[in-house]
Amino acid sequence: MLNEIMAQINLSAAPQGAKTVSRDPSQRIQNLNFLVQQIKTYYLDHLRQLIMIPLPDVLLLSSTPYCEQSLDEMKKLLLLLLGCAVQCEKKEEYIERIQTLNFETKAAIAAHIQELTHSQENVLDLQWLESDEMHPEDMETVLRNMATLLQQLMDQRDAHLETIADLMQEKEGVVTLLGSPSTPQSDSFSPSMQQQQTGTQQHLAVELADSKAKIRRLRQELEEKSEQMLDCRHELENMETELKRIQQENSQLLVDARAARTYRDELDALRERAIRADKLESEIGRYREQLHKMEFYRIKVEELKEDNRVLQETKEVLEDQLEGWRARTDKIHQLEKHSLLLKARVHDMEQEKESDMRRIKELQEENLALCLAQRRSMEESQHLGWELEQLSKSTEAPHGQQTLSEEVSEKTQSQILKLEKDNQSLLRIMEELSSTKPKSGHCVVCSANNSTSSTEDSSMIQTSCSVLQNLTDVSCHNGDSDCYQEPITENLEQVQSEIFLTDNPELYTQAGGHSEDHGSSEHFNKILSDLDVLQNTNNKLHCIVGSDDHSHGSKSSSPSRDIFTGLPASSSYVIKHSKRLEVKCRDLCTSNQQLQTSLYNTERKVQRLEAEVQELEAENQILQASLEELRISARRLEQLEMEKQNMEHETTALERDKRQLEKENRRLRQQAEIQEANLDNRNVSMASLEREFRFLLQEVEGLRETSGRVKYLENDNRELTKQAAIDQKTLETLREELVSEKLKTQQRDNEVERLSHDQEMEVLNQESTPQEGPDNRCTHTAPSCLSQFKHPVFYIQ
Repeated sequence: MLNEIMAQINLSAAPQGAKTVSRDPSQRIQNLNFLVQQIKTYYLDHLRQLIMIPLPDVLLLSSTPYCEQSLDEMKKLLLLLLGCAVQCEKKEEYIERIQTLNFETKAAIAAHIQELTHSQENVLDLQWLESDEMHPEDMETVLRNMATLLQQLMDQRDAHLETIADLMQEKEGVVTLLGSPSTPQSDSFSPSMQQQQTGTQQHLAVELADSKAKIRRLRQELEEKSEQMLDCRHELENMETELKRIQQENSQLLVDARAARTYRDELDALRERAIRADKLESEIGRYREQLHKMEFYRIKVEELKEDNRVLQETKEVLEDQLEGWRARTDKIHQLEKHSLLLKARVHDMEQEKESDMRRIKELQEENLALCLAQRRSMEESQHLGWELEQLSKSTEAPHGQQTLSEEVSEKTQSQILKLEKDNQSLLRIMEELSSTKPKSGHCVVCSANNSTSSTEDSSMIQTSCSVLQNLTDVSCHNGDSDCYQEPITENLEQVQSEIFLTDNPELYTQAGGHSEDHGSSEHFNKILSDLDVLQNTNNKLHCIVGSDDHSHGSKSSSPSRDIFTGLPASSSYVIKHSKRLEVKCRDLCTSNQQLQTSLYNTERKVQRLEAEVQELEAENQILQASLEELRISARRLEQLEMEKQNMEHETTALERDKRQLEKENRRLRQQAEIQEANLDNRNVSMASLEREFRFLLQEVEGLRETSGRVKYLENDNRELTKQAAIDQKTLETLREELVSEKLKTQQRDNEVERLSHDQEMEVLNQESTPQEGPDNRCTHTAPSCLSQFKHPVFYIQ
């Protein structure tokens, strides 16, 4: 898995599949060695960094992976792999993955990365060799670190040389120990024992010869190995020359790779500049479009300013008009108040007209009653005329006088008929007025007609007065009216007053139709009282006529004389009264005309005011519509002002962005020029650094050769130490076995001596035959015992 991760980090490395490991330590060692070599080459070739910390111990990791030292070595290996990951081409992806972890893990990883990358004691950055200019303080720190590192290397070299010398000395000691002759046998043994030990010594000598032969064979093998080592050294020298050539090629390739890297960096920079230029061009195009929009907005703003100015002028004009319309509206309000007052007045006049119409209806009813009473009075007057004729016939007056009375009666009858016709015409006019419900103008016409009728009545009264005057003249010639003159004159005055009252109510009603403040109710009550008086006078006339009918004698001439004698005075009074009536009638006519003209003027004025009110209402509606338009235009003006402010803000923002972009463009151009100049300077410095790098590479190659030799010597030293340890162990075991064999031989010698002594004793005591069996067994057991000592010796060898 770690090899796969390293393959993902170093994509340019040659793919070499890691072999699967079940429980084989050698395969695990091979995989870990390959991983460590990949990490080392990646740090040196790609990152230009030299690993200064000791590399992880692969043997320890593969042999005992679960101990504490193995965990430390694994931590060191993972730390180096993490440094490769955060400095490779895919570092953004790995950093993003690290960012997804929790805070404590991220902090720990960041601390380890900083410990590895920022500490010159762990990893030495070789990029300072490529830079032509360095700060003196940085150079001083680098030199200090290099001095400490060189001191550590010298100490390690001395320590390794000491260990090599010790191992060589041990190796020579083992060889001399193996080549030294065996120690002489002690002479303390007895001769019999020496004879017995000769066999064992011979056996040991054989074994020693075998061991010496083995040692010689090992020496031969050593010599062969040394010869092979010399051959390997020659091959190594050849390989070193080949390695130098390859290193030169590698240096050339490194130079080419460095140039390619610089070209790639320049290409990346140029690509970034091209992308930035495309972005700037797109932004410039967008800003150009925005400039076109700004031109359009500027033209639109000018148009809006012009519209605003026109709207301001129209606003001022409309405000002036509005002031005028306000004044007119105030006047309209006043006229409306005046029209309301006139309407109220018209309403009051209509109410009065309705009351007058009701009063006219009442008067029509009363007039009908008066007509009936008048008919009765006419019938009575006809009867009175007939009685007068009878009286005239009864009297013996001459024929001329009778004809005069007849003429007077005929004239009075004709006058009465005319009065009846006038009364009927008045009744018909009143009926028409009641049916058609005329307006005030018609009332005025009626009053005018009444006035004309009153003038006609007054003329009739004058003619009747003249007739009565004639009658008085005739009665004066007869001289028969002494006793009845005063009551007749009184009756005549009453009749004249009644006639005046019968004429006066019509005029009075005519005047009452136009005047509003004289009290119509009192007037009509007066008319009713006058009609009662007229009826009473009529009754009195009937009484008089009846008294004349009952007399039938001489007395009849006297009342007639009295009547005719009282006629001149009453006629003069009637003439005066008729004149006064004519004057009053003319005054009433003039006042009627004035009232008619004033009514016509008021009607015209009312119509004119109504027309003005309608015009003002129309103007008010127009003003309201114009006011709504002004409000709409004011709201539109406010919206336009807001849009104008927004456009101004946008234009200012666009201008500010334009200025910023121009500054950014100038800054980028200057920065590009500066970068180009820096690039040229760096190219020059790069050339000088390459020369220095070549020189340093040569030194590094020398150091590598020395380090390779040191490693080779270390390997030889390790092998020799191992071989020396093995030989020392074998020598120790051989020494121990020899000591133990010596002890055993001594014990055997003692046993043999004891057995021989026992045997001699038995020989002396027993017979020879039965004693030979045990001796043979003893002699046979001794070699078997010695043979038992041989096998361990050969096993140890």
